[in-house]
Amino acid sequence: MKYLYLTTVTLAFCLSAAAEDYAIENASLRRTLSIEHGCLATKEIENKLAATTTKPTACDEFRLRISRGTHLEGTDVWLTATDFKATHVSGTRTEQVFSLESRKHGLMIEVRYELKPQDFYARKQLEVTAEKPVTLERIDVEAISFADANQPYTIKATTSRAGKRWSPGLGQPLYTTKSAPRSWII
Repeated sequence: MKYLYLTTVTLAFCLSAAAEDYAIENASLRRTLSIEHGCLATKEIENKLAATTTKPTACDEFRLRISRGTHLEGTDVWLTATDFKATHVSGTRTEQVFSLESRKHGLMIEVRYELKPQDFYARKQLEVTAEKPVTLERIDVEAISFADANQPYTIKATTSRAGKRWSPGLGQPLYTTKSAPRSWII
């Protein structure tokens, strides 16, 4: 009887660790997302207009920096999608919503991907909820790397005149040089 019980537990663990794929899609774009071992990540993006598909070389999916306050040095922590576990998924062909939780940090994040029928680009939105007061210092809504990424603008062109060489996140489109000539926009 003990042998049967151990086999059942092992089988249940393997099934829950299996990757589950989700996608948003229209006539121009398809983005395939995956939850593997409870973690959300982009598997691939297909640009249907250029007839190309690219897979990320690295995918944190998003990054955020939290702290107990910007006045308290050394309390900041960087978190990515791997620090969260998926608790719920819902969606349609043009919208997927992932609920993620980090018990360790007392945070819940709702990640929403939207692709309207006429658009050639997707929208991504994060909604962060904290169990206790926390300072959200920075959010990188998209944190994904491609082998042929091309950033045609420079940080010098987008800096502020504030002290300590502060510069905001660029928030600009990222192009690729080979996987989608001239028309790939992420």
